[in-house]
Amino acid sequence: VGPSCNVPETFSYRWNFVSLPAGSNPQHGSFTAENFWFTPDVTGTYVLAMTPTDSSGTVGQTASIVVMVSACGGFAPVATIQASDSGGPISSPATVNPGTNIQFNPFDYDASGNLTTGASYDADITTCGLDEQLSTQWQLFTVPNGSMATLQPSDTASTPWFTPDVAGTYVVRLKVTDSTGLSSDWVQFTVVSN
Repeated sequence: VGPSCNVPETFSYRWNFVSLPAGSNPQHGSFTAENFWFTPDVTGTYVLAMTPTDSSGTVGQTASIVVMVSACGGFAPVATIQASDSGGPISSPATVNPGTNIQFNPFDYDASGNLTTGASYDADITTCGLDEQLSTQWQLFTVPNGSMATLQPSDTASTPWFTPDVAGTYVVRLKVTDSTGLSSDWVQFTVVSN
């Protein structure tokens, strides 16, 4: 209905691709449909425009939309180590007393339990919504001479801990692997016990 004349109006629509990624030839719906659809066929940026025309032939302002498409399923995880002691979060290199329990956590979740990019993550999960599982591989890579420290309960636990037992430098490493077999680079966290 027009703004002041109370005359019912209908609209027609004209969609077009302003730009497509190189090599793209996407399947799409009618360029004159009110609700246009298309299926991206390559990664990259798709720019579309829509121009409405009312039943009196008045052409409206053209609106544009940008759709960025990335490849899902091919992202390797990104590993980050978060650590804490009885006083709360600690940063690498952390200085602690011998006998202090150090807890490691590779993941961060939102209030709904969804993996976030605040720590270790995989864009296939956080961006693409794919149902991939992440596993961790920890190493107590460096210990001072005479130390008997080990990661507890194991080096594949999601949130292991250890207790520095002698003065010196300890280096903990983490690699995260997704259920497709893609792995992060090793990252490390240094604890200095004095």
